[in-house]
Amino acid sequence: MNTTKPSRLSILASLLGITLLAGESLGQFVPGGGTLVRERVAGVLRLSSDAPVPVDGDQIAAFYNGQIVSEVFQFTVESAESLEYSVVVFGDDPSTEEQEGPAVGETVEFRFYRQSTNVVYKRLGTLNQGGEVFNYQFNGQELPDFIGDLPFPIDLIPTAPLDLRLTNDPEDSGGSVGGGDGDGGEVDDTPNYDVDGDGRITIKDAAEILRVMSGASFRVVPAARADANKDGKVDIRDVIGVLRNRT
Repeated sequence: MNTTKPSRLSILASLLGITLLAGESLGQFVPGGGTLVRERVAGVLRLSSDAPVPVDGDQIAAFYNGQIVSEVFQFTVESAESLEYSVVVFGDDPSTEEQEGPAVGETVEFRFYRQSTNVVYKRLGTLNQGGEVFNYQFNGQELPDFIGDLPFPIDLIPTAPLDLRLTNDPEDSGGSVGGGDGDGGEVDDTPNYDVDGDGRITIKDAAEILRVMSGASFRVVPAARADANKDGKVDIRDVIGVLRNRT
């Protein structure tokens, strides 16, 4: 005999004549499993004039085929003020038959969860370094499987500078791209190794890049500036470029 008591939610739903589906999510993002094929995306959430303003507890996550394929970034009081975010996106492991996430070159969608209203805003706009909307495509790399066995922490995850745009439309919150290839216009791809903008190229510029690579706050140096060689991602190649061009 089943003696399980009904939950308060199911009782309320019954009184209101609402049928709840088993396992139906209430909206809050829950991360799934990850792979060693990874790319960190980091930037700022840009708001339209009528967009909901993030507060402590709101979330951002990446989706592929309707499933979460990333860490879940949860706003704190501090990050809600700066609107900075950073998540690691997990790609498909080519050595397995199952497709765990996007392959390199496939489009990923970002969504925003508003905790106070339990609303998910889909298809956030993804902005290139020129501020134009474009189709973000996964460009992760497979990390060595011994990375977790090292006696000291080391972060080899490549970081892609990526600002997101949020509007007041839950179904298409700024993510629509018009005709063409979705590149979003021309971007200046001239290398700039003076990352901190002090007029010199020094070891401090390399340190700023490493700070962005680690997923730390980038309030001083935006993630886009840390992409010193302008290849679309922040990784050890940018650090090497700074060291080779020191003044």
